[in-house]
Amino acid sequence: MNPNEQCSEMAGASGFLASPEHAAARKALRQAMRARRRALPDTERAVADAALQARIIAHPWFADARQIALYEAFDGEVSTTAVAQAATAAGKQVLYARIEAETLVFVTAEAFHHTAGGLPVPEGPAAYLAPTDLLLVPGLAFDATGQRLGFGRGHFDRVLAHLAVRTIGVAYSFQLVPRLPVAPWDRPVAVLVTEDAVHDFGFRGTGT
Repeated sequence: MNPNEQCSEMAGASGFLASPEHAAARKALRQAMRARRRALPDTERAVADAALQARIIAHPWFADARQIALYEAFDGEVSTTAVAQAATAAGKQVLYARIEAETLVFVTAEAFHHTAGGLPVPEGPAAYLAPTDLLLVPGLAFDATGQRLGFGRGHFDRVLAHLAVRTIGVAYSFQLVPRLPVAPWDRPVAVLVTEDAVHDFGFRGTGT
């Protein structure tokens, strides 16, 4: 998703005022994870992507879902191509996240265009996710409670604050850290899948 980091996290919509140290810790972790993810060798990335996507496809939430909402990989994110192919083969509707008015909508991608920065943007009609559908959530880091650190724009956090849907975070194993510096507006994922394991955080929300 969009890596634009021009907005400040010093103050959020909730009125929370982050300390300079808190904001600096989040910024430093973002930079470190982006650099490490981009530096992953192509052969190692391909093996990890294949193993990770196989775990998602084998997860019972994948089988249950009528719709699978994905992201188009960008800036070193884990590929979702195999998940999309498996979902299509199983007769599921595949949706992609698109930024609109500072939030996300999920669309049936009839085509993609790219922004000046190379971000892939799906073009197509919007759809609505049901509680038993599956949303794959990218991130720069996740922790042992399911908390997620994204690029800092809050798009997924705003969606997850009101959307009842099953969520699986998607990341390489090195992106899992013991504890993240969180903010009140951050929203956790229910499950995290890496190339090595499936981490179930016991969080179900209203989507299960």
